[in-house]
Amino acid sequence: MQAENVHYIFLMKKVDMIFHRSHQQFIKFIISGVFYNLVAYLIYAWLLFVECNYFLASTASFIVGVMLSYLINSWIFTNKPHRSALLPYFMYYVILLVINWIILHTFVNLLKINVYFAQIIIMVIASLITYKAMQVILK
Repeated sequence: MQAENVHYIFLMKKVDMIFHRSHQQFIKFIISGVFYNLVAYLIYAWLLFVECNYFLASTASFIVGVMLSYLINSWIFTNKPHRSALLPYFMYYVILLVINWIILHTFVNLLKINVYFAQIIIMVIASLITYKAMQVILK
């Protein structure tokens, strides 16, 4: 009976440790995501303000966001950037950029959503998908 209690306590501590680490990782991802998305969005908004084409503004802000996100996400998911993750990481973001362009074009030209608001919607959707993708790419 006592051995079962020891195993149960050990198992519960292990589950708690995994949950705690995952929970911390998610909180760090949210905080850092707000930071680099804010920086990227400010670049996007500024470029639109100076009358840059919204596709060019989206691309430039996206590139800055990706560079910041690589550094920050590497710290969150692995504590250090590593070269083996570079190719899958950037391939993921190239695909995400193309999806961003398609959705942005649809929102702005077909649904007539304001270019500023459209990018915010896209950033929220991309952030939700990116959390799971980074768990796989950067582990």
